[in-house]
Amino acid sequence: MSGRAPNVPARQEMTRDTDQFETWTPSDVASYFAANGLPEYRKVFLEHKITGQLSVLLMDADLKEMGFRIVGDRLRMKAALRKLKFQARKAVRTHEIWSGVEYIPKNCTWIFGQCCGACAAYPAMYKVTGSHVRVIENQVDRCFGLKCRCLGTSHRTNNIDLSMVKDVDLSGVDPGPFERFCCCDSGTDLITIAVDDAGSGHGDASINVIVVQHGQGKRIADLIIDAREEATLRDARGGGHADKA
Repeated sequence: MSGRAPNVPARQEMTRDTDQFETWTPSDVASYFAANGLPEYRKVFLEHKITGQLSVLLMDADLKEMGFRIVGDRLRMKAALRKLKFQARKAVRTHEIWSGVEYIPKNCTWIFGQCCGACAAYPAMYKVTGSHVRVIENQVDRCFGLKCRCLGTSHRTNNIDLSMVKDVDLSGVDPGPFERFCCCDSGTDLITIAVDDAGSGHGDASINVIVVQHGQGKRIADLIIDAREEATLRDARGGGHADKA
């Protein structure tokens, strides 16, 4: 007996779960395409062991080999595949790889720069996804040179396209003796991201810096580099796979 709720069409049920298509079994794939006008091919997906991950790789030659002889059926199959491939690209682009906040060392500069510590710091926020690095920089107004959140704040969001990243460097700032022993400050790691603003590979690069606690920088920098390489490969392959299915 089906576990589907009463009066809920198969199409609606399967559409709700397309964001999880990579976990689909051949039976799930068969149900999805059956709900999209291809119920007679249910056994075909099972016989060829087409999982959710494999379904988005199907090309026109594969469909013909699987027995899609009728042009109308192949067109319906392509339309359903385009939906899945769109979900695949969206899932990769929006997948969160890492997120964090700016590390602000508790040293003398922090104490005297934040109204003697009376106003809490306002760190930047970072997020790395499969397609972008997002940096939200928070600006705090100053009073006689001191940052004071009581006077107001503003923020600026910079979405860095990973495919435009030219270089990712890592450097560090060691604390002084006072900060090390009196403030227990371990230092900071600076991840510098150079972005090709011109988009041609030869333009001037803008610089963005992610500030994290000492010891965390290498792992985060490696994550950004890996994500950049994946984004570059996706761009090289192009988004035309869905159209060629």
